Amino acid sequence: FDQTYINLGDHYHTEDGIFIAPVTGVYMFHWTIATGSTGFTTQLMVAGSVRASNLVPYPGGADSSSAMVIINVNKDDHVWIQLYGSSKHVYGGSISYNKNQSTFSGILLQKT
Repeated sequence: FDQTYINLGDHYHTEDGIFIAPVTGVYMFHWTIATGSTGFTTQLMVAGSVRASNLVPYPGGADSSSAMVIINVNKDDHVWIQLYGSSKHVYGGSISYNKNQSTFSGILLQKT
């Protein structure tokens, strides 16, 4: 995820794909991975631990998978999406295949 559309506070870092939580609280994270020609698994990582995952078996062609989770995150925790499977076929960016987009979103719902 090397581009942002909204990044208030600059807590998401496009150079490494990591969001650093500015405050302790309840967050909602949503991600969609668009891919083709391979099955894959995604995992939401928080401070190095798996907090959610999603599996898409080999679809036989282009496909996508989305997941959403609401979790507690501590201030300064690093949050990112880990992809297992062939990242060679992940679509995203401004010149993505058939305009498919891989996306990652995080929203603070409540400070705790």
